[in-house]
Amino acid sequence: MKKAVITEYGGPEVLSIIDAEPVKPGKNEVQIDVHYAGVAFADIIMRRGEYLGTPKIPFAPGWDIFGEIIQTGEGVSEYKAGDKVCALTRFGGYSENVCVNRDRVFKVSDSINPAEAAALPLNYITAYQLLTDYAKLNENSRVLLFSAAGGVGTAVLQIASAMNLKVFGVCSSEKTEVVKQFGGIPIDYKSPSYQEDLQKHSPEGYDLVLDPIGGEHLDFSINLVKKGGILAGYGFFSAFKGDEMTGKVGDTIKQFLKLKFLQFNKKVRFYSINPKNYKKNKATMAIILDLYEKGSIKPLIGAEFNLEDVQKAHERLSSGKNSGKIVLRCK
Repeated sequence: MKKAVITEYGGPEVLSIIDAEPVKPGKNEVQIDVHYAGVAFADIIMRRGEYLGTPKIPFAPGWDIFGEIIQTGEGVSEYKAGDKVCALTRFGGYSENVCVNRDRVFKVSDSINPAEAAALPLNYITAYQLLTDYAKLNENSRVLLFSAAGGVGTAVLQIASAMNLKVFGVCSSEKTEVVKQFGGIPIDYKSPSYQEDLQKHSPEGYDLVLDPIGGEHLDFSINLVKKGGILAGYGFFSAFKGDEMTGKVGDTIKQFLKLKFLQFNKKVRFYSINPKNYKKNKATMAIILDLYEKGSIKPLIGAEFNLEDVQKAHERLSSGKNSGKIVLRCK
């Protein structure tokens, strides 16, 4: 089988396609023939050597996939060969087939769009939990979302729309139509009136501010949170300029800890999806798949690449020009 592996830490050029022997599923695992794999910003952090818990080099990145079960390991009875599934792999998704713990696998309908299925697990679980874990929001709540046209951003907009929530999405002028398309109210950060627009839409501040940028941008975000409101961070964009690392992931964590202890009338939280929180993720994914089947959500696929073109996929994601999710065709 073929898979894309990180051979050393660095730019997209360190991703190589290799031939490897398929691994048989172990106890409580299923082997999946991967049709599509999602490309995530976390994969770029892995490639740069800043992601905690990565396997030893060489390893294949890849947080989420869609495919078909080839065979099941000992102890697995709820799945069978031929089942269509998506899964949270965390590592190893950039591959023609992969073994995954049964509890990270989600059965889907045979009619599901393969590329869209690969875009559901990571982005939509993240989006749903960001909107529901920290605050009890209602139709009168005001949510501010940075990087609103990205993979997680468009997922937040769609889920929020299904929940009748009002979301103000910060984006570039080129992406305002994407934000509108998914029910958000765009705020152009390149506009001369950007600061005034943020204040105008919610003079007392926002109930929930979602920030994937991190670093010093958190100081800006916390000032937009209303008293009693919440700042929830979930990313490290500030550590990068394009594909080059200009900071450290740890700087965002330090900044969050500082804000958490200095803020007395606002809550500060940092979200990171936990693939081992099996019960919660299963419940969340059941809700997401129900919304998908009803047509309430539909992932925006910004670009598709063949597995062999994985370097181009990473370049595209780092460029900042992409909207929605990038996926790799692995089959």
